[in-house]
Amino acid sequence: MRICAFLPILIISTSAYAQQLTQTCLFLTGPAKGQVQAFPGAAPIPVGQPCQDGIISRGVAVRAGGSVGIFSMSGNTPACRDLIGTAVSYKPNEGIPKSGFSTVEANKPVIYLRNSIVASLSVPVKRFLYAHECGHHALGQVIGALYYQTFIGPPDELAADCFAGQELKKGGLISTSDWQQVLAFLATVPGDPTTYPGPQRVNLLNQCVQ
Repeated sequence: MRICAFLPILIISTSAYAQQLTQTCLFLTGPAKGQVQAFPGAAPIPVGQPCQDGIISRGVAVRAGGSVGIFSMSGNTPACRDLIGTAVSYKPNEGIPKSGFSTVEANKPVIYLRNSIVASLSVPVKRFLYAHECGHHALGQVIGALYYQTFIGPPDELAADCFAGQELKKGGLISTSDWQQVLAFLATVPGDPTTYPGPQRVNLLNQCVQ
């Protein structure tokens, strides 16, 4: 088995991480999805390039040891880095169908926010939204959709929820009462083809965020 570029090069990054070479792949599709594997005998490739295991599983090259992105806040300003270390921009966009949308613009990761909706949310729910959208980038879901046309469905949305809750609690960005406020809000959100219904979503979220 070897690590190699699977598709034409598309480096979704302007960070220093993108200049690093690696022999490690984080798999985003196939039987090895979610696993990190090193290929010490393979020729190193740039962080952020597509990679595969030589069988079925495909992913993105990451730094040695594997990593996910991070979420933080400075005051009321959110900050996000994706799984290859690239800073993700938050931008207003009233054309998106929901309150937030994670994608790539001009080959750079971006989170669009529909501010007419965001403005109506409480502070704890806003923070959860910022962190949830960061989760799509931090867990490689956006890169996976671009490289491999993967569908972001309910399990992926739940993973972004779990990332958000864990990052908020780890960073001391949400109190216990604020977290209950977030859960109460999510319980009212109806499900759709990409997201579990509110009560089920809250039940599953409680299992991954303690």
